[in-house]
Formats: sequence, C-alpha cells, structure tokens
Amino acid sequence: MSPDTKSHVIYTEEDLVKVSKRDLSISVSLVLVTVVFMLFVSPLSYLLFLSIFSGGILLFRIRYVLFYMRDLKYKGKVTFVPRKSTSRKRNAEDRGFLLAEIFFPLILLFLLPVPINLIAALGFVMGIPFSLVLEIPVVRALESRVGDRIKKYFVWSVVNEDLYLKEFGYLLSRNSRSSGENKA
Repeated sequence: MSPDTKSHVIYTEEDLVKVSKRDLSISVSLVLVTVVFMLFVSPLSYLLFLSIFSGGILLFRIRYVLFYMRDLKYKGKVTFVPRKSTSRKRNAEDRGFLLAEIFFPLILLFLLPVPINLIAALGFVMGIPFSLVLEIPVVRALESRVGDRIKKYFVWSVVNEDLYLKEFGYLLSRNSRSSGENKA
C-alpha cells in the first residue's frame, strides 16, 4: 500500500488572539479582585510586580509575531517548516518558561520578606490572565500598524491516516477595503 502523500488540510485561525468572552471576563474579574484586595495591602508594589510579570509573559506569547513583523508586513506571509533542531530549541524555551511559571512564585515565597513575597507571588500568578487581557489591544495595535488582520495558519498533511504538521506561520488577511484600494 503506497502512502497518500497528496492529501493535505489547511487550517486557518480567525485571529491571532482567540479568546472567548467567558475566558476574557474570568481573566478581567480575577485581576480586578486581586487589585482591589491588594489596595489594602500594598498597591504600588503589587502593580509593579503585576506589570513586570504580565509584560514578560505577553512578550513571550507574541515573540514570533514581533520578531517577524517586518517580513509579515512586506511579504504578507511568514512560514515556518517544523524541523527537529528548531523544534528542540522552541521546546526548550517553552519548557523553561513553564518551569519558571511554576517555580518562580514558590522561590519568591522563600527569598523575599513576608508581606512582599506574597505580593510578588500573587503578582506573578495574576500576570498570566492579565497578559491575556493585554494581548488583545497589543495585537490590534500591530494589526493597525500593518493595515490588515494577522492570522495563524497551519498546513497539515495526512499520510496513512496519520496527521503531520507540514508548515505553520502567520499571514495577513486582506480586508475588503484594502483590496478595493488596490483596484482603484
């Protein structure tokens, strides 16, 4: 039986940031509850830790869009072909970040004095949902800079009923107004 190498599936996500209203409302409410709670403890240090950690998490989440923004703007598409060497590097980065997400608040609990360690740990943990909230306006600003919507895409290949990722990347979705301007 010969492998079916011609079969492929292309999947395109609607937006770069795909957040349901339920997840967004939960994230906003979690952050607001902790901000209100921390107003009574130490508002400036909490907001400092929250902004630093959420900014770092946000930059980690959208780093590839930022790295390849120029190529995306001029070419309209940025493609990555999965290779073993780059996959190892990305997996190591992701694993390191995940371990930092888990262990950094725990380390802060032991290294800092008592009121500040709780504030720092809570700021780090709440930085994750707050980065999700911040990601929406940042991506919208990037899209307005480029002039089109940024979408993720994946090309899957089916070989002998097994699904393999052939390529992935980002592309610009040409709006109807931008294609109308090109015709005029």
